[in-house]
Amino acid sequence: MRMDRISSQLRWMSLFIAMIVGCTTTASSQETYLLSTPDTQNIVTIKDIARRIKFNFRINVDVDSSRYYLDAGKLCGRDCKQLDSIKIQGRTMFVHKGIDMKGLEIINSKADFVFVKGTFLHADIVMSNVKNVLIRNIKSDNINLVNDSLKGLDLVNDTIGELLIMENDIKRLYMNNCKIKNLMILRTQLPDSVILHNTANHYSQENPLDLTLFENTDRKTSLLEIPFSDIPRIKFNYIDVQLALPTDELYRSLGKENFFKQNIMPFKHRMYRELLAQQQYFGFSDGYAKADKEFKAFQYATQGTTYAYLVNLVEKYWWDYGYNKGLIWRNTVYLFLMFSIINIVLYKRLILETYRIDEVVRADQRLNTERLTTFEKKVKKIVNCFLFTAFVFFSLKLDYERIKLNSFLLAGLIIFECIVGLACITNIAAFFFTK
Repeated sequence: MRMDRISSQLRWMSLFIAMIVGCTTTASSQETYLLSTPDTQNIVTIKDIARRIKFNFRINVDVDSSRYYLDAGKLCGRDCKQLDSIKIQGRTMFVHKGIDMKGLEIINSKADFVFVKGTFLHADIVMSNVKNVLIRNIKSDNINLVNDSLKGLDLVNDTIGELLIMENDIKRLYMNNCKIKNLMILRTQLPDSVILHNTANHYSQENPLDLTLFENTDRKTSLLEIPFSDIPRIKFNYIDVQLALPTDELYRSLGKENFFKQNIMPFKHRMYRELLAQQQYFGFSDGYAKADKEFKAFQYATQGTTYAYLVNLVEKYWWDYGYNKGLIWRNTVYLFLMFSIINIVLYKRLILETYRIDEVVRADQRLNTERLTTFEKKVKKIVNCFLFTAFVFFSLKLDYERIKLNSFLLAGLIIFECIVGLACITNIAAFFFTK
């Protein structure tokens, strides 16, 4: 009788110990669940499993499918608030309604598209090997996009403590109504397009949203779309970007040319003023020069006259709006050669009849007395032409008494060559005095 009682007590004690060991094992284990098809049944199954193991501190859910919609709210329910992280693998993934999660990892997924939506309070989000990411309505302490093949990143209505973009080659960056406390960009090339709407409101010129953290080793030009009022609060070098601005061609094609003149042109004028001040503040001399040249071209275009159009052409190609005065030398040589060719074509009528220069006439007369081949005569005529052009082009004044008015066009050509040459001499002199 006593032995039976001892035996019964031992059985109860063994059962109690087994229960304790089983509970401890369940509480410390980490389970991985594979979802192969995107149907509702799988979500329900995971939800039931999550309720059974709700005391686990970590649940990894691996999604291996071509397309899957993962609703974290349905996944864990109200009884699973200790959900620590979700790990996802698949081609296209949607993560929705996280419940006080501490982490979200999407790694080595080779996903074409990842959509994350919901409230991840104080969550760390880590992604790698995904091509396009949309994160919406998220509150996260840290989002890390490291060593990735990321092509498109869209952030909408997000509050992020620290956003790290590292070793990526992003083609498109879109931010709308986002608040990012600390933006860190390391070894990442400048995207082809950057769109920022209602994102720089909490920044200032002293503490700007810094886009110069992007590298631009390829020296490409990125399309930047921002409100012009945000220009002082965003740090960028205008030499690396091109602002997305409405054009008069667009409004003319829509039949709204008057609207462009009355509304868009004043807007662009103010925008260029803000841009020039911003580039000067941050010390981007090359970006300031680019903006200033665009602004001058815009001002000439707004006048809408032929005279303004011609002046703009001269300013642009003569010395690049004053930013490349070395072009004066090149253009002077080009003009001299152009007039020399014209004078060669009009050799007899221009040089021997319209404007006779004694030195050139005597040199031409010697051609008839010397024994020269036809080729040698042509070469010496060309030399005489260059000599004639030099006398006219680089002379400070013309001997108007020598100009024969047998042809007003040829006489006008001589005067025009002299005026252009005088302008070249004046600009060359100014180049040395202002250097």
